[in-house]
Amino acid sequence: MEKEKPKVLHTELKGNLSNRFEIIKSSLGIQNDAEVVRYLIQNYYKEYLEGEKVIAREGLEEDRELIKKFMEKYGEEWRKLGEE
Repeated sequence: MEKEKPKVLHTELKGNLSNRFEIIKSSLGIQNDAEVVRYLIQNYYKEYLEGEKVIAREGLEEDRELIKKFMEKYGEEWRKLGEE
């Protein structure tokens, strides 16, 4: 697996976005802006993406089972096709 590079963000929030950020920051009780961003990313991932990952993993397991059954039934013929 390739080593992940750190992601550095430089951004300026204006108007409503700035106000919303300050409300979220105050609500979380976090003093550091970067920690607020980290929290929001982790929370978003957990709430919206982690479940999709589980669903995808379940589909992968189903696919593996189908391939296993296929290979048990037709494996030898399948291998011969690759040799020709």
